[in-house]
Amino acid sequence: MATNDAFNDLPRITEEGAQDMGLTVLLKGFSGAGKSSLAVGFPEPICYIHADSNKLVAKAAKAAGRNIDLIALEDWGNYEDIIIPEAKARQIPARTLVVDDASSLAYNLINKMQGSKARPSFEDYAAILRRQFETTMAITNTAIPQGAHPGYNVVFTSRLKDYNDESGALLGYQCCMWGQFKDHIESFFNYVLLCESSTANKIVANKSQLARQFKIYSVPPNRYHTCKGGKLPPEIVVPDGKNAFELCNQYWKVKE
Repeated sequence: MATNDAFNDLPRITEEGAQDMGLTVLLKGFSGAGKSSLAVGFPEPICYIHADSNKLVAKAAKAAGRNIDLIALEDWGNYEDIIIPEAKARQIPARTLVVDDASSLAYNLINKMQGSKARPSFEDYAAILRRQFETTMAITNTAIPQGAHPGYNVVFTSRLKDYNDESGALLGYQCCMWGQFKDHIESFFNYVLLCESSTANKIVANKSQLARQFKIYSVPPNRYHTCKGGKLPPEIVVPDGKNAFELCNQYWKVKE
């Protein structure tokens, strides 16, 4: 039987390569929960694809000396037609790709498809879902090594929203995006983590002070969808000012 060169040229995941694959992580949580703070701690250089209007955390990290290429993504077409092909070709000069946040990116696509219409058509909805699936699969697949490229770390963030029953009772929380994609986005990632922030009393010089505390859950509290934690413990406490990625990387052991 003749050898199929095209088949033989397809990228392979060897045992050695599998150990060196990039991480794919979805960070979900309400605003101020520490998602962006965790994302900017991933290995540098970081290509930070910012679809959200709030760029304060990434800008501050860049100003503090982190090697971050901060892209202000205002048009879905730039994501689908420029960023995705460059990532697939492993041409983006980065160790980590961050999309912050997936919910803003999704609504960007919906607005683009809707245009001047009162609402998207049924055909538009089907196309929106397909394009979200295709682009998310394409960018998370870049974690696979290709040739001399070790694969990117791919980090998405997503805000959360309440969902209720017919009586208005709170049933839980889900990723803040439209349609079926909110139920499927977690399946594209090796790790799905819940970020949460709170305040607690801290004794400083014999005086009680309020201090901010962040938590990362791989086994989330009740009313949240199940997360995938892999090697992580169920809960990691991140005191204010501590590097959340370094705490997680005690278990991941990602190469810097």
